[in-house]
Amino acid sequence: LGSSWIIIEVLTDPKKRNHPYHRLLFAMSVYDILESIWNFCSSWPIPKGTEGVAWASGTTASCSAQGFFLTLGVAIPIYNAMLSLYYVLVINFKYTDAALRQWVEPTMHSFAFLWAFGTAIYSASTALINNANIWCWIAPLPADSLDSWRYGDDGNCVLCAHARSHRLAFYFAPFCFSILAVS
Repeated sequence: LGSSWIIIEVLTDPKKRNHPYHRLLFAMSVYDILESIWNFCSSWPIPKGTEGVAWASGTTASCSAQGFFLTLGVAIPIYNAMLSLYYVLVINFKYTDAALRQWVEPTMHSFAFLWAFGTAIYSASTALINNANIWCWIAPLPADSLDSWRYGDDGNCVLCAHARSHRLAFYFAPFCFSILAVS
């Protein structure tokens, strides 16, 4: 609801639409709404009949769709870090809105977009998105399998032998970097 309100505020106020801060907040809110919708779906998109998962009623396609949009959610902490950078540039370095609009803001949007969509497309197209028990996301198949990167020849992963390392690289590393940047 909060992100929806931010989107409405930015779209209906011409001053806010022309301000880099509000456009960054707008973009972050769009990604937040997409992630919230798919988080709400919880286990519903997981393929029907998946053992040990309550309310699984989806298909492989619905699971891939959920995982794609949840992977896009990495843009949210990235945008949070971008907003912190915005404040540093405006307060400490006296950047003007014109200077920010020229190259800083486009770079921020490009980075968040390319990272989020790049990792989501890669994950969906390489079968990294599977049942992660409470939703579909980057996960090994079967869910209780062992990754070969950690367990060597004892690894028994059918698909995405490196799912956990991809999850770390695609989501948790930028997430932790964003926390450090904001701090």
